[in-house]
Amino acid sequence: MSRFLILVASVACALSADLRAQDGVFLGGQIKVGVDSLRYSGGKVDDRPVANPRNNLAVSDNASWIYVRGEESLGAQTAVFFHLEYGLLVTTGEMGTPLSAPRFQAVGVKNPAWGRLLVGRWPTYYSADAPLSHNAIYDAGPYASGTLNVLGSIGRNLRYFAGGMLSNTVRYDSPRWLNTGFNASYSFDAQSPDRPGNHTLNFNPSYNDGQLILYWNTLYRARQPGGPEQAGLSYDQHAHRLGAAYQFDSGLKLAVLWDRNQVEGSAVTEQSLRRDAWAIPVIYRQGPHLWHVTYGEARPFQARGQTVADTGARMFSVGYEYALSKRSSVAMSYSTVSNQAHAAYDFWYPTNTLPLPSGMAGFRSQFIYAGIKHTF
Repeated sequence: MSRFLILVASVACALSADLRAQDGVFLGGQIKVGVDSLRYSGGKVDDRPVANPRNNLAVSDNASWIYVRGEESLGAQTAVFFHLEYGLLVTTGEMGTPLSAPRFQAVGVKNPAWGRLLVGRWPTYYSADAPLSHNAIYDAGPYASGTLNVLGSIGRNLRYFAGGMLSNTVRYDSPRWLNTGFNASYSFDAQSPDRPGNHTLNFNPSYNDGQLILYWNTLYRARQPGGPEQAGLSYDQHAHRLGAAYQFDSGLKLAVLWDRNQVEGSAVTEQSLRRDAWAIPVIYRQGPHLWHVTYGEARPFQARGQTVADTGARMFSVGYEYALSKRSSVAMSYSTVSNQAHAAYDFWYPTNTLPLPSGMAGFRSQFIYAGIKHTF
């Protein structure tokens, strides 16, 4: 709560200050909450059936946040800008918890002729659907509908998850030339003396002419730390994601995503792992109505170059959203993740809603959601 009070006080000061040299300071954000039902079935530990966690019916937050942003003109179309954003759990009033972590926070310089340079904390690689179907998968529906259920991890939920909102990042966004542009970033990551060489590189070119979108994202993370019991151990990560989408005049949008995530190093028990995955989102928008269907698969991963049987998973989601206005909408959706015998993928967000037995695999997750979203 103290963080919230500090943020509110800062906003009040910013909005009440003399803004004659400031082009504008804006307060905004979104609230997205709903009622959901989460259910697990078919879980096993060491190939032996176990009792699944009980069904859970609850009110949950599905990514609410508040931000302050603004810019100051330096002349000749050049401006200094800033963006400070914090996640909220409006269901409990908390800030900065694991499910409402700090989000975009940066300051930088921009000019339409040469692009934008920023320094701070910024999303890197992980946001799979945003360049292709941002207003469908991540609008009023829950994040459990997103393709990162199978595109994010290797073998089980959040294991070697690729990318994230990375701290200590320097990022450049190019201008668009003939509908083409790119962004590139270098993250110093932990910046800790006991982790020399710990860094992340990201490069993301794209093409968008209003109908056709082509997208490539590549990530390299060096000397990432192992778990709490792996002091001194680390791994390197290479990830690649290709995407394409086409927007028809009828309101139909078809997209396809392919992702490869591979890790190797002393912190990887298997020495090296590689997982390929793909997903197909289909979106249809007509007036205030929006329907979306997504199917995706994580293929069985490879350990030291050999395929490990029954380590894949499938996901399916279907949803409907209705726009009450330009800022408010309601949604209903159903999502499921089905694991093969030795896999343990789950909804990437929200995570750990119900405790699973240690080593549980081969289970099926089901998520039913009805909620509302309002932006301000």
